Amino acid sequence: MDKARSERDEAMKALLRAEAAVNESPFAGQSPESARREAAGTENEPVKWNPVPGVLTFLIGVPLCFVVTYAVLFLTGSHSKLLALLTMLAGFSCVCALALFLKKRAFQAGWAELRLKRFGTADLDAIRQLAEDYAKLCEARDAAQASVNAKSAAADTLYSSLSSNEQGILLEVRRFAPDAFDIPTADQLLRACAVRRKELAEAETAAREARMRYELQVQQAPAPGTPEADVPAPVRSREAISTELGRVRAALAEARSSADRLDGQLHAAGDPAVLRASAEDLAARKERLETEYSALRLAMEALEGANTALQNRFSPALGRRAAEIFSRLTDNRYAGVVLDRSFRLSAEPVGDPVFRDAALLSAGALDQLYLAVRLAICELVLPPEKQVPIVLDDALANFDDSRCAAALQFLKEAAGNRQILLFTCHSREGEFFAGDREVFVQRLTDAAVEV
Repeated sequence: MDKARSERDEAMKALLRAEAAVNESPFAGQSPESARREAAGTENEPVKWNPVPGVLTFLIGVPLCFVVTYAVLFLTGSHSKLLALLTMLAGFSCVCALALFLKKRAFQAGWAELRLKRFGTADLDAIRQLAEDYAKLCEARDAAQASVNAKSAAADTLYSSLSSNEQGILLEVRRFAPDAFDIPTADQLLRACAVRRKELAEAETAAREARMRYELQVQQAPAPGTPEADVPAPVRSREAISTELGRVRAALAEARSSADRLDGQLHAAGDPAVLRASAEDLAARKERLETEYSALRLAMEALEGANTALQNRFSPALGRRAAEIFSRLTDNRYAGVVLDRSFRLSAEPVGDPVFRDAALLSAGALDQLYLAVRLAICELVLPPEKQVPIVLDDALANFDDSRCAAALQFLKEAAGNRQILLFTCHSREGEFFAGDREVFVQRLTDAAVEV
């Protein structure tokens, strides 16, 4: 059982590592197929390009065409309209070709900037390789999830089997020992039964030997009518034989009592016909329960699939935004935040590749992490076009002064997109924003402050 639990824990650790690797990819939250399509279609994405060079070229080139045409006519001394037209067309063609060339370069620069911002590189082959690596990471994550499911099922099955075996043993033992309600007591009783069984066997052997001695003595006894002088003296005295006979009779009685008790236990098992009927009823019940279990399993698989799809879309974006806010709140002491499939939080300190579970963080850092996650959820869930306000009730009560200052500075910056109301029973928030005209401080009482 311990080995099965250890294997399950190792599989869960491997799953966490695989999910962290998937979430670090720029394609996080997508399926492998959509990642490949995005990598293959980066050249077709609309981009912002600078039209100024092309427009200036066109505006300067057109007057320049007229100047060149006039210069050619002046130098050649010709007044041919055909020559003027050809010169004008040649110059205009050059200007258009140069403008189109500058537009193409602007588009290429825009695509390169977009790819660099999105994927960290402008190389198309490198982006396609990132998509392939993401597909492999997704396969590794799915394999790790399957391994966790298999090992969890194996551990649960083993535990159920052990529990069933223990209950079966206790039921059998309680038929002759009603006080056996746990395995240690049953073990002691079974050991005592083994000792009694051994004693019974020894008593039966002693009885057989006594019977043989008795028959031998009967055979050796003198025939009736033999003179007393010719009868040999016995080897053992009558008292010794009586004592031995009493001991053998007591042992025999105890052995018969043990045999009767065991026979009663065998009869207590019940009538075979009743047992067969009970077995058939249990088999029918088992079949019915298996049908219900299959239906429940299909429903659970459907729910798990829907839950996985939701987590794949929401969890990576939430982790990235929460990591950005958490880094700001902690003065860049933490670089990453990971949420597993059960939305359990882990944080990555700067310079330490090992993620720390939220339970291992200090109280102040844990409050900062929860605040970062709540703000990230608000940004992702609330529609930005409606500018829904955020209300915080004593959210910084457990922060020290440095953490409180960092959080207030971030909230002020975040208030540029939506209104943020902070209710607090402390005065340090109002003192922090004293003199800041961008923040409205309303004191409700002498001790309470609303920011």
